Amino acid sequence: MLRITALARHTTALLGVVSLMLSLQPGTSIAQSVLTQHNDLSRSGANPNETILTTSNVNESSFGRLFSLSIDGFTYAQPLYDRGVSISGGTHNVLYVATAHDSVYAFDADSGAEYWHVSLGTPVPSSVINTQNILVEVGIISTPVIDSSTGTLYVVAKTYESKVQIFRLHALDIDTGAEKFGGPVEIAASVSGSGQQSSGGQVPFVASQENQRAAVTLVNGIVYLAFASHEDYSPYHGWLLGYKASNLQQVQVYNVTPNSGEGAIWMGGQGLLADSSNNLYLISANSTQTSENAAGDYGESFLKLVPSGTTLSVADYFKPNDYDRLNANDTDLGSTGAFAIPGTSYIAGGSKSGMLYVVDTNNMGKLNTSSDQVVQEFQADNGLWGSPAFFNNTMYIWGVNEPLKAYQFSGGHFNTSPSSQSAYSTPGGTTSGSVSVSSNGTTAGTAIVWATAPTADPDHSTVGGNMYAYDATNLGTLLWSTAQNSSRDSYGSYAKFVAPTIADGKVYVGTDSEQVAVYGLLPGGGCTATVITPYLQVNGAAWQQVASATVASGSTVNLGPQPLTGGSWSWTGPNGFNSTSRQINSIPLSSGTNTYIAAYTNPCGSKSTQTFAVTVTGGSGSLIPNGTFVITSVHSGQAIDDPGFSTKSGQDMQQYTVNNGTNQQWNVTNLGNNVITITNVASGQLLEVTGASKANSALVDQMPANGKSNQEWNVISVGAGAFELTNVNSGQALDVDGGGTTVGEAIDQYPYQGTSWQKWIFTRH
Repeated sequence: MLRITALARHTTALLGVVSLMLSLQPGTSIAQSVLTQHNDLSRSGANPNETILTTSNVNESSFGRLFSLSIDGFTYAQPLYDRGVSISGGTHNVLYVATAHDSVYAFDADSGAEYWHVSLGTPVPSSVINTQNILVEVGIISTPVIDSSTGTLYVVAKTYESKVQIFRLHALDIDTGAEKFGGPVEIAASVSGSGQQSSGGQVPFVASQENQRAAVTLVNGIVYLAFASHEDYSPYHGWLLGYKASNLQQVQVYNVTPNSGEGAIWMGGQGLLADSSNNLYLISANSTQTSENAAGDYGESFLKLVPSGTTLSVADYFKPNDYDRLNANDTDLGSTGAFAIPGTSYIAGGSKSGMLYVVDTNNMGKLNTSSDQVVQEFQADNGLWGSPAFFNNTMYIWGVNEPLKAYQFSGGHFNTSPSSQSAYSTPGGTTSGSVSVSSNGTTAGTAIVWATAPTADPDHSTVGGNMYAYDATNLGTLLWSTAQNSSRDSYGSYAKFVAPTIADGKVYVGTDSEQVAVYGLLPGGGCTATVITPYLQVNGAAWQQVASATVASGSTVNLGPQPLTGGSWSWTGPNGFNSTSRQINSIPLSSGTNTYIAAYTNPCGSKSTQTFAVTVTGGSGSLIPNGTFVITSVHSGQAIDDPGFSTKSGQDMQQYTVNNGTNQQWNVTNLGNNVITITNVASGQLLEVTGASKANSALVDQMPANGKSNQEWNVISVGAGAFELTNVNSGQALDVDGGGTTVGEAIDQYPYQGTSWQKWIFTRH
């Protein structure tokens, strides 16, 4: 059977080897640190020792965001958690966070206090690499690993020094952040071969072509670092380098494709597997030639590597017989890492095509050109990225444009029909949900699947995200999500492939919003309502502490209570107006009395409210005041755009990435009763329905003002600061054609359906 080496805490004896057949008895549990990506070297993603969180108390009333930890960059690394660390003169539970800004932080995992923060250099600007998969900067991208027996955190940072890209391996003291063991060391290597980048029979490691995405792995005193490419930019190779943990000396080097190229090892950010003989298991992606196995190259393969002195040799492998097709379609293996199946010698992993393979580590099947010689393969999802989780004979995966699914493992195979699945599906694109599991052994009512998922395709862009908690025994039962009370619980932008970390009653979520969000059971008792002090500003004058005001038509009004932090805000107002910011600026006013209600929920969950009344006199008000605005689609985030700054009458409008050019600026003029005209600043022409058509999907163009109703738009608030624009002539809503998110999609009209591509945000320019 496959046996997985366990990591030990520095406050206890070295645990040595733990069999995958080991399981906790119902009702028994011990506290557990999370010292490596996805919890353990079987990459289960499961914490079976969680005694606090249950299916009964994880709900909107009892569970939510407690606080957030501020960091200096995006985090593509899973936060790590160590219990009982001797730090800052005491013993504390500590959360370790690494950022793409090349920083590492140590926070008190319970209070959020910062113990230390170290900078490991200047990260490489993403523009230098020309990568949009990792936005802004490339610094620390992989999840570090902690050796608690020595109190050391191992982490790889990419830095930009005199316009040169350099990788370094650092060994940091977990108590102080100080460098240890003579570190850091610059990463360099070469192997014999005739492949890409070779010279004189040697293939060198070229840092500028490599991406250290797979989690750092610690096995038998060796720190292993795996490398892949940035967006398949050739030339590159898949490298695996081993460094002695005690002195950071390089002891092992392996190149997947020494006689060709590619062969990336990235595995959606997951680390390697290891068995009790210290054999290593990984999945490689991509390849460049059909004869690679004969040449000693192993792209598109499950690999079993045997450490021997200064080398890592291939003991066995499996390659799908259709690997050429996988290469050609960019649906290669290795978009997920492998995970071990307890009680067996099997490992499993998947591909961008959504195929899941179960491989016997005692006989992996190699390459068979007619049929794959594996235990099982089946279409599990549309596409598999990141790390599946495995707990209690169940695999949990969340693929592309699919619901979260549970597959039962029984009789040596997976049942190929999901035993349960979620109601919510991820969006299309190139990523899937990131999954972890917590439970108190196999005690009923304690198993929870935690997953983060994007709200849109995060490939080449930063998008919002949500976290979900499901009953692990039935994914049709949603216990809680950040969307239920987003004003309190939202964590901001989704971080690709970063699984939640669950420990001691708290859930830690890395984000692309320069913060780590911390969730847990909300405090109960001892909380009193918070008094909200109202302030109001009219036409840019000084703020006044008043709860009501009378203003003239056309006034600009801002509302904002005193700064109160640590809780969450929500606003409600006329015509469905709502907002989640503390202060609202330039609010749209209708004639008569506009009553706005501010609600503040303090960290203990107690809500207070305050009413603001603004009365408009001297004429009709409007939901959108006169002025210049950029108008963006709620669905795509793109702006209504006059293509190429055209001054042509009849030019059709499109959506396009916001750039604030004058062709994306529109002058709003109120005609009364919330009817407006919208004039393009660049062309001076009005937004209208082509030819005054009343047909579904008639295009929207620009024409000189003619006073006709097809150039007039009725404004209707639809909440969250968004508006429907209904053409006065046709009665149909302004719409992105087909609900597309592609740059250049046409703008048309269609009967209002309440979809996000019929909702528009006006941002004053």
